[in-house]
Amino acid sequence: MNRGKEDKSAKGRGGSKSDRADEDGVEADKRGPLEIVNQKTFGFSPLLQTHIVESAHFKALLTLGTFEQLVEEMYQFADSLEPYMQNSGTIPSALFCCLYRLFTMGIDGRQLRHLIDNADNPYIRCTGFLFIRFGLPPEQLWSWLGEYVLDDEELRPSKDSSGAQQSVNS
Repeated sequence: MNRGKEDKSAKGRGGSKSDRADEDGVEADKRGPLEIVNQKTFGFSPLLQTHIVESAHFKALLTLGTFEQLVEEMYQFADSLEPYMQNSGTIPSALFCCLYRLFTMGIDGRQLRHLIDNADNPYIRCTGFLFIRFGLPPEQLWSWLGEYVLDDEELRPSKDSSGAQQSVNS
């Protein structure tokens, strides 16, 4: 039974650090909710936050009660890294609506690690990275992002964008 758990945690991207401690000896993967710097805005600008909270997509996301349902929603609809839908300055993108919903759900470190280690969808990975950047305290950024600094996975800012693909680091 333990071997099944080890195999599961080693899936995708060569395994994760979810069961290991960071360089300070503190376990980077807490079981409880993560410490969010700003519980009121989650690091979003007031205008973007207003647009998200008032959007029909976000209101529909409020009916999703589990992390797994939200990840499935990201698989289906997150197709751009932009905060707003193409050709709109007021309709937030699916990715940013899902990101904001992750904040309101109160995910834990294990779930965040699941996002950033996702081998199937770069937009889901980016959602995890954005969660870290917008929500976590600055002193925790390196312990979460350090191993990904030289990540060379390629992606496009949006699925239909033209031109050469760009690295996640770009």
